Amino acid sequence: MTDKLLPLDTNPQGIVPSTSAPVTIEAWTPPMQDADAVVRCDQSPAVEYLTGLSPGSTETMGKSLDRLCVIIASEGVIANEAEAKKVLGEKPGLRFQWWRLRRPQTRWIHAQITSKERGLAPNTAKLWLSALRGVLKECSLMKGYTQDGRERPLMSADDFHTATAWRAVVGERESPGLFLDEKMRAKLFVACDQRRSPLRERDAAILAIGLGCGLRRAEIAGLQMSNLTNNKLTFVGKRNKQRTVPLLAWALIRVQTWLRVRGDAPGSMFFNVKAIPGKLLMTPRPLSADSVSTVVYELGEAAGVDLSAHDLRRTFITGCFMQNMDPHHIQLLAGHDDIKTTMRYDMRPRAAMEKSLADAIDKLE
Repeated sequence: MTDKLLPLDTNPQGIVPSTSAPVTIEAWTPPMQDADAVVRCDQSPAVEYLTGLSPGSTETMGKSLDRLCVIIASEGVIANEAEAKKVLGEKPGLRFQWWRLRRPQTRWIHAQITSKERGLAPNTAKLWLSALRGVLKECSLMKGYTQDGRERPLMSADDFHTATAWRAVVGERESPGLFLDEKMRAKLFVACDQRRSPLRERDAAILAIGLGCGLRRAEIAGLQMSNLTNNKLTFVGKRNKQRTVPLLAWALIRVQTWLRVRGDAPGSMFFNVKAIPGKLLMTPRPLSADSVSTVVYELGEAAGVDLSAHDLRRTFITGCFMQNMDPHHIQLLAGHDDIKTTMRYDMRPRAAMEKSLADAIDKLE
C-alpha cells in the first residue's frame, strides 16, 4: 500500500495497512493467498446485507459500515479520518472486500471502536459491530471466484464464527431523550393552537398520536385512514409487525378534529400542507417520517422545548410505567421484540430525581 490512501475500488489489498505500520496494526496484513483464496466477487456483500433490512435500518447500517471503512483506511488514527473520508468517497462500505477480514482484523476493529480515545457510546459501538456481523454473515452465504475461476464461498462458516467471536461491549449512558411532563405537553398543544388551519389541526393530531399511542415517526407518517377503526389504530409497524393501540379520549378528540378538516377520503391520514399567498393548502402528498420530525421540532421550538419526535414515544412509554401497567403489555403496545428495549424507555427515575431537585431548589429559594 502506498503512503497515500487509495479508494476502495482501486486498492488491491481492500484497505489493509502496510507492514511498515505500527506493531498494533500489523495484524492487518491479509491472509496468505493460496490457490483456494477468493479474489473476486460479482456482488457486494454489503449491498446484499443492506437490501434485507427495513428502509430506516438500511440507512443506519450503511452509514455504520462506511464509518468502519474510514477507521480502517485511517489505520485507526482519529486525526487521519477526515483525509480518509475524502479519499474514499461516497458509500465506501459498498465496495469494501469484507470477506478478507479474519479474527485478528475484527479484534482490531473491536478495539478501535471501543477505545476511550474514540469515545463512542456503548450503544453506538454495538450498532457498528452489529453491522459488521451482518455483512460478514452475508459473506459466509455468498460465492466468489478464485484466480483460476473456480467457485468458492467468500468466507467459510468457521472463519465467520471466529471473526465474530468478539467480547461484548460493556458500559451504558443515560438516555439523551426527554420525558415531557404535563406542563411541557400543554405548551406543545398551545403552540399547535396558535398555528393557522389546517396546520393547527394536523399537528395537534400528530402530537396526540405520538404522546397518546407512542407510534414511531415513520409509523405516524405511514398511517392510512383504514388504520383507524373503533377508536383504535391497527397498523403494520417496524419489522412488519402488526399491532393495535387504542386512542385515549383526549387523543381521539384531536384526531377527529383533524379528520373533519381533512375529509373522509381514503388514503394517507396526514397530508402535506403547502403555503400559498394568503392561505395554507392541503396537498395529496403524504407526510414523510422526516416531515413528522420537522413538525415536532418546530412545535418544540415554539414552546421553548428542545425535543425530537422520538421523545413523544419515550413519554408515552414512561407514562405507561407511571400507571403501573404490566411491562409485557407496554412491550406489546410499543412493538418491541425484547422487553429490555422497553425498559430502556422507562424514565421514571430521572423524572422523579429532577422533580425532587426542583422542589428542593424551590424550598431553598
